Amino acid sequence: MNLKYYLGRILVRLFGFKNKFSYSQLNEDNVIDWLTGYKEKGTYIDIGAYHPDKISNTKLFYERGWRGINIEPSPIGYKLFCEKRLEDINLNCAVGEGEVEYFGDENESSGATCVKELAAARGITKSRKIKLKPLREIFAENNLRTVDFMTIDVENFEEAVLKSNDWSRYQAAVICLEGGNYKFLKQFGYRLVFWDGNNSYLKLKTV
Repeated sequence: MNLKYYLGRILVRLFGFKNKFSYSQLNEDNVIDWLTGYKEKGTYIDIGAYHPDKISNTKLFYERGWRGINIEPSPIGYKLFCEKRLEDINLNCAVGEGEVEYFGDENESSGATCVKELAAARGITKSRKIKLKPLREIFAENNLRTVDFMTIDVENFEEAVLKSNDWSRYQAAVICLEGGNYKFLKQFGYRLVFWDGNNSYLKLKTV
């Protein structure tokens, strides 16, 4: 663990997020709740959603009455969302442009990735070509122009996801982005407002 991670975790404790109930891995849902103003209802997009209950950045909001879109490329993960998130829109795809090599068994619920180096490090040898769906199409097909927050956890594939959207047309008021690769978003009016040691939290300057 590096110094930035520890500094981020200290911030989480100082703001009191560590003491609150959370479904997320690192209290992401509590940070998002704070940044979105503790709204009773709202909308979200969860890219790399993984599981409807475990390590979920959206379950807290779903239980409160929020609704949104969960995007999970793993067939087993997608099936769980279809069973548990009946009032959400659930998509079985990966986000980006064109096609990509997807490393992982169809029955795996975790560990799958579109990044070859990560797959090798995890000992994943099975792969298949999958067609990526641009983020702008997901907004358009679901008649959305803005959402209250977007969370992105795609194992070092974040830049491809971000570049597949038309940010001048489709936006999220708050973005929780795994890692620190957020420079691309600065040109569209996003600023870094919080760091938890693992995730960057960005907000539109007009929000």
